[in-house]
Amino acid sequence: MEQGKSDSNEVNDNNENVHQDLSPSSLNEVMIPKIGMTFLSEDEVRNFYKSYAQNVGFGIFKLGGKKGDDEKQKYFCFGCAKSGKTVSQAKNVMYPRPSTKTNCKAKINVVIRNDDNFVISSVSLEHNHVLSPGKSRHFRCNKLLDSTTKRKLELNDQAGITLSKSFHSLVVEAGGYENLSFDERKCRNFISEARRLRLGDGDVEALSNYFCRMQSRNSNFFYVLDLDEESRIRNIFWADARCRAAYDYFSDVVTFDTTYLTNSYDMPFAPFDGVNHHGQSILLGCGLLSSEDSETFIWLFKSWLTCMLGRAPKAIITDQCRAMAIAIEEIFPNSHHRLCLWHIMKKLPAKLGGHAQYKMIKKQLKNIVYNSLTVDECDERWMTMIEDFNLENNDWLKFLYEQRNEWISVYVKDKFWAERHRYNILTPLIQEVPQLGANNDDSCSILVKILKDAKEKLIAIQTDHSRADQLKEASTSSSKTIHSRLKVRSRGRPPTKRKQSKIEQIVKKSVAKARKKVIEGPTVSVEELNNMENGKHDSLVHSDAEKRFED
Repeated sequence: MEQGKSDSNEVNDNNENVHQDLSPSSLNEVMIPKIGMTFLSEDEVRNFYKSYAQNVGFGIFKLGGKKGDDEKQKYFCFGCAKSGKTVSQAKNVMYPRPSTKTNCKAKINVVIRNDDNFVISSVSLEHNHVLSPGKSRHFRCNKLLDSTTKRKLELNDQAGITLSKSFHSLVVEAGGYENLSFDERKCRNFISEARRLRLGDGDVEALSNYFCRMQSRNSNFFYVLDLDEESRIRNIFWADARCRAAYDYFSDVVTFDTTYLTNSYDMPFAPFDGVNHHGQSILLGCGLLSSEDSETFIWLFKSWLTCMLGRAPKAIITDQCRAMAIAIEEIFPNSHHRLCLWHIMKKLPAKLGGHAQYKMIKKQLKNIVYNSLTVDECDERWMTMIEDFNLENNDWLKFLYEQRNEWISVYVKDKFWAERHRYNILTPLIQEVPQLGANNDDSCSILVKILKDAKEKLIAIQTDHSRADQLKEASTSSSKTIHSRLKVRSRGRPPTKRKQSKIEQIVKKSVAKARKKVIEGPTVSVEELNNMENGKHDSLVHSDAEKRFED
């Protein structure tokens, strides 16, 4: 990936004292875009507009388009590379990264007719920035590496020749820097990607053997390899039989994330995760990617969809990655897309940490996100927070508010997300507590004591709940009868093979004495005698037993 491409599509030439020159002599060399001009393909339109932009002195890129009901493209537009506004991605809000975006409105709109001809429907040639024809070759859209140059750079890198020497030889061969359609950074980025795709000795064979071995054990093992123009492995996807079987039952919500780890080849690990009926995370497939652009994600999502027999998930959760959003919109158009709330809240210290009232802002923002019950309440409290802390000019919060229907709980609660609300509340606290306890030994000992006490209380509460549930179940069950202690004690081992306790011996003698009294004189009724045998005459038997036991 090229360095620094997130904020600009061309070099920063705002400070150059080069004035716009649109004299007839300079424009006669290239045709000016006009309404009604017809082309045969999108590439032809791109090449025409790029040639015009290169002569005038600005960069271009595709702004967007729209498809019809038949999934065919109906129109699109090319515009100036300085169009639109960029949300600052700087970690320190006091030192934002500079951006070349000026919200320039120069563009051409192209309509695709029924006869498959591409016709320019509207043209805007007005720019709100300085044009630089002399530096057009530095614009990203004009930086190109042909196959011959790529092959020469890679061979020199494998031979141990430094990139500086290789680039200098290309400059000498072309007759000067101005005759090259690329710069040294373009070459350096290509070599970095080539090294990343160049596996070590035996790695390809080991990977192929592993996949073949897994597929021979189970025919439901699925894997796909993405190769580049030179048949080198670029991206990998695989899923075993357990992943495919789990997706048959738990295809409601899928989480996709590429922030886990990278290996020795700097390839991001991209797992597809789901949630089972126990609320536990399950693996639904994974991949290794060479880059994180929209084309790579489109390939990965297509491969995963093929693996799952074309059944798209009902909902998918990702982080704030525009490339992922583009790929999801194309591959999973009917799936509900939500941004990961944990990733957004994790950025609070980096985005708002420099504010004097950061703790109050953080507390109020969490209250808005987690405790808002209605959409109107959420909007009202958000506006109040912005006004109270003077955050009207914070680009990050503006961007979050524009996307509020994709991540705030109150906006997405009508869809099933298998979310664990208590987990989302506890996760930020669990991350902050270890940092506070690691300051010194006293804080650490206090924190350990508090956590141990909390753990014991939680265990005690769970134990009490389980006992209460058992008693409730026993009392409400009609098939179970609560017996006396003597009867319960006598159940189990036969009386003839069980050693009687002292209490049982006294009770046995009391019963025998009562029987004798019945025979000699009926001082005890038959009903009382039966109660004594069943262990229910507690007033007579137990009092007599306790008295004898004390003697």
